Amino acid sequence: MRARPERGVRVEVHSVRRREWPDEDKLRVVRESLQPGAVVQAVADRNGVSTGQIYTWRKEILA
Repeated sequence: MRARPERGVRVEVHSVRRREWPDEDKLRVVRESLQPGAVVQAVADRNGVSTGQIYTWRKEILA
């Protein structure tokens, strides 16, 4: 397929805003994830955050 120069290419770029979590919310989620029997994936799903983010917060808070 050949490009048609008269049509050109349109690229739309949307800015992605990172969500900022208050320290109290981070601490609450981390505490919940550290409870005996807690499943990090379930905690993440309930709180609308990724499992990787929870592990990052854990590392920051427990350091």
